[in-house]
Order: sequence, then structure tokens, then C-alpha cells
Amino acid sequence: MKINNQSFLKQFKDNYHYYIDKNAISIINGQSINYRELYERIEIVEKFLKPFDQNTRFLLCVANPLDYLILSFVLVERQTLIFEDYDFFEEKYKSTLINAEVDFVLCDSLTHPIVRAVNESNVGFYLFHANGYHFEKIKDCTCKYQKSETQISYVIQTSGTTSKPKIFEVNYRAYLARDQFVDFNDQTRYIQLAKMSRVLTITSSIRVIANMGEVILLNYFNPSAIIHYLKLKSVTYISGPPAVWTYLNDYLNREDIFIEQQNGYLLTIGSAINDAILTNLSKRLNAEVVNSYGLTETGIISTTYQCKAIKGSVGKVYLPYKIEDGEVCVSGPTVIGEYMHHESIENFNDGWFLTGDLGYIDENGYLILIGRKKEMINRGGEKVSPFEIEAILSHFSKINEVVVFPYTNKNGFDEVACAVTLKENETMSLNEVRSFLHNKVATFKLPTVLAVLEEMPYHTSYKVKRNQFYEEIKAYARFEFI
Repeated sequence: MKINNQSFLKQFKDNYHYYIDKNAISIINGQSINYRELYERIEIVEKFLKPFDQNTRFLLCVANPLDYLILSFVLVERQTLIFEDYDFFEEKYKSTLINAEVDFVLCDSLTHPIVRAVNESNVGFYLFHANGYHFEKIKDCTCKYQKSETQISYVIQTSGTTSKPKIFEVNYRAYLARDQFVDFNDQTRYIQLAKMSRVLTITSSIRVIANMGEVILLNYFNPSAIIHYLKLKSVTYISGPPAVWTYLNDYLNREDIFIEQQNGYLLTIGSAINDAILTNLSKRLNAEVVNSYGLTETGIISTTYQCKAIKGSVGKVYLPYKIEDGEVCVSGPTVIGEYMHHESIENFNDGWFLTGDLGYIDENGYLILIGRKKEMINRGGEKVSPFEIEAILSHFSKINEVVVFPYTNKNGFDEVACAVTLKENETMSLNEVRSFLHNKVATFKLPTVLAVLEEMPYHTSYKVKRNQFYEEIKAYARFEFI
């Protein structure tokens, strides 16, 4: 794997003057700045950060995606950025301030819930004024955390969809080396559909800027605005998480939209998206789908980018890897070596990170994922992969989204359950689901519970928590049991 050892910030500064009037960052239906304006704002942020010791930890809490990206660009290069969502609650922020060993919060509001969390801690606080890029000290830091001698670019928490969320550090070398499977250049026009507080949103956007491309962001997810933009301009890459692609797919079907002009690639990263949705998105957006697999702990592990991977695979693995007892294990410069606070040491074994994902390499060298170890449903001693059932049901013409999850029956044993959202004006019975799966899977894998939903309860990570799924939907889903 090719490793980048040059600072993205230095790369930007060395070349921006050739592109001073070119758009650098835009918000759909909002503001935009060119490379000269971007350079001026970066200079202001660097001047603000200069007095702080290396590895001073800033939790960034700024609503405007353009400002969030600019501040993040400098923080990951010069200090340490703590990723956190803007719309969490006070208790969650209190936990993050302690567990991520935050020194300062950089926020755009004095009424945000994080302010109350800061006031009950030793953490310092700066108020960010977007007008003029001014930083006002509100509270000093009295924390006395021991600093790492290694430069840390950012600290992130896992989504916790299959276990307790864990916090870890990513050092500067790993930050530079991560997610380099796409070749950005000065012709790149890159739309980012995910939240700015997602690691890959920031790191990929920084790489586009460092290569003098254009980044297009959203204030909020608005399918009609996205489609309107795509009708006006072709783009090189559109990147988003699975839930966003599912919503966009539903909108395209409902409005019967096809984009005529050629676009580049749709980048899907995260949990699996069913083949039917990917095929439809590719056709309607006139773009090639790139399916990638990775974890926050590892960066991108494999991708279908520029390879002829078969459907159902996540492409070629480009990190050192091995399959041990069916589990995908990886190593290399992008992979973390430990979690903070000595958590989950069982995920690390002799230089290898155990992903918790089950899979195998096919005869063409492509990685096929079966599912998560902790999400396998144990039905009477037989193991059922939710991913396998979902992949088949995704081709059922009535179904829009599907989630397979465990349901504990009155005897305390797990049954296979599936939840669906349906296409407009459709209805569905459990017998229809079982009939569709008949002769496609073993009998013990057939669902005995069906839940019909208006929409899926995705979390901030755009994932569902299978092992908690029944509790989340039991109050409002329409159930059918055998």
C-alpha cells in the first residue's frame, strides 16, 4: 500500500496560489469559498492554535459544515481533534469530556448543551465566532492529563452497535496513511452526504482540498437539493453512509428520477447495502458504485474501486490481513494498537486487530463478508447470519429496507425475526417472506417473526443495533408471529 508521508496542510499551502479563484468548499444551497479565502481562514486558525502545546485536545462543536471542515483540517494537523456529534445531550458530552481526556471545547454557541457539561468540569471553553473567525476565551482549562509523546491527530469513539462504545487515538502517521484508495486531483468534484462529525467525512474531504479539488457539503440531508445539484453539474465522487443511500434511493424511485449527465463514483462505506439498491442507484444517478469495507479502528480495509469485484463482495483487501477461524484480522500503519483505558484487549493479538467480522476470500481474491460475530443468531444451536437473509430479501420487489434480528421467545430461545419498510402502497405477510426465502436458505433460517415499520430506527452512526432492535421497535411496529 502506498503511504503518504507529506502533511496535507503543507501540500495545500504549496499549491493553493495556483487556484486562488477556484471554489474550494461549497454548501448546496448555501455559502461557498475559494482557495484564497480558505487559505486566509486557515491562517487565522493556525495563529489561534500556535500558543497551545502539541496534542492539546479540542472537542469541536460547530454546526456549520464548512466551518467544521476548516477547523478540523488545522486541528488534525496541528493539535488533536475530538470527534463528537453536535446534537447530543448533556450527559453524553460529560462522558466524552472525561473519557476522551478533552482539554478545550471549541463551540459556536453559549446555549449549547455542551456548555453545561463544560461548566461542571475542568475543561476549558472557547466561543467560535464565524464572522471574522474570532475565538473568544470563556473558560480556562485546569485539566492535567499526561500528553503522549507521539503526535495524535484525532480521538474517536466507536458506534457501539454490537458492544459497548470504545474510545481510541489515531496518530499522525496513521491519519496520513488512511483511506488512500481513491486518487483525488484538481478536477475532483466531491459531494459528501454524511455528517461532518464522521471521521471519513473529514479525512476524505481534507484529501480533496489538499489536491485542489472541490468539496460540496450539506447543511442537512435534502434529497431534492442533491438531485437539483446533480442535474446542473456532474460530479466525480458522491460519498455517503448506507442509510443515506437508502433514503436517496427511495426518493429517486418515488419521483422516478434519472440523471442524464455522466457522474463518476458513488462511494458507499460502512455496513452492507443490498445489491438491488446499489444497482438502482447506479442506474438512476448514472454513476458507478464503489463498495468499501472498513472500521473506525482500521480505516478502509477493502474496496471495489477499479476492480471487477463480483456482487456481494467488498473488493480487494489492501491492508495486511488473515482469516482466522472465519474472522477477518488486519494489521498495518493505519490500524490502531489499543483502545484507551485498556478496554477490549481481546481485539488485539500479536500485532493483529480482530475486526469481529466473519468472511472469506473467494477464488478471485475478493473479500466476502458473512456478518458480525456478535450479531450471529443462535437458533437452537444453529448459527444464522442476518446478512445472508437480508441479502436475499433485498431482491423482494415489495421491500424497501430490511433488517434481520434476534427475537427471544417465551422459552428464552432466539428466533429469526425480520423488520421491513415497504415500497409505496405495498403490504406484506410473514408467509410471503418465508415463501420468498423457500429453497434459497435452510429451513432453520426462515424467519418466524415479521415486523412492518414506517421507517428504520437508525442511530447517529447510520446503523441499527440488532441485539437491541426488538426493544426499540416493539411499541410501534406491526408484528406477525408463527
